[in-house]
Amino acid sequence: MYKNLLNQIGIYGIGTFLTSAISFFLVPVYISYFTPAEFGVFAMATIAPVFLMPLISLNLNGAVIRLYLEWVEEGIEKKAIFTLWIFSLIWSLIFVLLILSLGSLIFPKILKTVAFDPFIKVAIIADGISVTALLSFKLLRIKEKAKLYSIFSFL
Repeated sequence: MYKNLLNQIGIYGIGTFLTSAISFFLVPVYISYFTPAEFGVFAMATIAPVFLMPLISLNLNGAVIRLYLEWVEEGIEKKAIFTLWIFSLIWSLIFVLLILSLGSLIFPKILKTVAFDPFIKVAIIADGISVTALLSFKLLRIKEKAKLYSIFSFL
């Protein structure tokens, strides 16, 4: 048991370290291509999805962690996960489309220095797409698939 635990900790640790190391080593590349103003636009554009992500995802990936073992005991884990995944896809699509349609009215009043189209719009779309990845990452962790989790996180 302890050997498996140490193995999982090592894999998660190495995966997290490699992801952080790549980000660190890419900083000089970013600095050579982006101006300070572009970094500011990027930072401001990524603020909106941070506040919208709880509404886009409804934290359904947290429900997987909480309920997975109960689903296994009842023999409905595949059905429950599929239902959760479909609902997550439909909800995030509806919510993202709603935000995109109303965003040009709302965001210029909140974030005056960054254009909604294309910067904030692209960030919201990217977070909407990442909702299904959140669910997949939680499943990989629950099933103790540390190598796959680390590989997907790295990519």
